[in-house]
Amino acid sequence: MDLATLARAYDRSAATYDERFRALQRPKYRAAAQLLEQVGFALAPLAADPLILDAGAGTGLFVEWLADPQEPHPALRASLLALVQRRRFLALDVSCEMLRRALPRTPAVVAADLARPPLRARSCALVLSFTALLENVPASLRALGALVGPGGCLCASFLARESPAPEELARLSGLLPTSPPLAAGQDLVHVVGQGEPLAGKP
Repeated sequence: MDLATLARAYDRSAATYDERFRALQRPKYRAAAQLLEQVGFALAPLAADPLILDAGAGTGLFVEWLADPQEPHPALRASLLALVQRRRFLALDVSCEMLRRALPRTPAVVAADLARPPLRARSCALVLSFTALLENVPASLRALGALVGPGGCLCASFLARESPAPEELARLSGLLPTSPPLAAGQDLVHVVGQGEPLAGKP
């Protein structure tokens, strides 16, 4: 499917996206937070002004989750939410209508192809992608992996039946595997990192 057709399809689904997918997405967010905590991910040792990218952000449901006090992982959620408030959390999506609906949750948005994100290499402390790598997966993984700075991570989920093995994900992204993936509903959630394997840090 070409990019324009894909964008139009997501534009049409934006109005009902939250109601259809909120309950499916939240287990992925919890699994991502659990993995990031397991590998010792922390913003403090990274760049002084870290940037987080949500690639394929849709309507910004991940930011809604960050702000929900009923959810687990409060310290990680608070540190990421602080970056949303400072406009250091960027929501990227191919669908302008999805991003229009994301704006009340995350004011820093950009419409772009996941395989061609308009950011400098190694500019992100964390790149997230929740079941969004559906087209041109190898090129998208290369592009997103190149954005991850020293000590940073790429966290990506895939439908379990379509998920690459951890070693393949690491090879395609140019990053290092950190820990086994976690199951989250129908998905597997992976974390790969830049620099030394994060799971090996004390």
